[in-house]
Amino acid sequence: MQYNEIVKSIEDTYKTRVELFKKKSDDYADADALSNFKRMAIICKELRVDVTTPFGCAMFLKLLKIDRITNLCTKGAKPSNESIEDSFVDEMNYTDLAKAILKE
Repeated sequence: MQYNEIVKSIEDTYKTRVELFKKKSDDYADADALSNFKRMAIICKELRVDVTTPFGCAMFLKLLKIDRITNLCTKGAKPSNESIEDSFVDEMNYTDLAKAILKE
């Protein structure tokens, strides 16, 4: 592969990443673009969610979906990515997966 082809590929990927970031950021954060990370850190600490375990990871993702739904509903915003209904279904899937991990 030629150097200019590699550079073009990197530039194209970067543009795609930036557009995806812009699109999804509003679904998860408020005016503070890092607010979802800050909220999730507090929630995980308070609930003692250990993300180094499979169960903890499933619970983290469940909580992340709940945080996303809450953020969108609080702002009264229309999602830019997956619908709120899809987020509810996804959150339920993480519940099922966490339960399966516990059974295993």
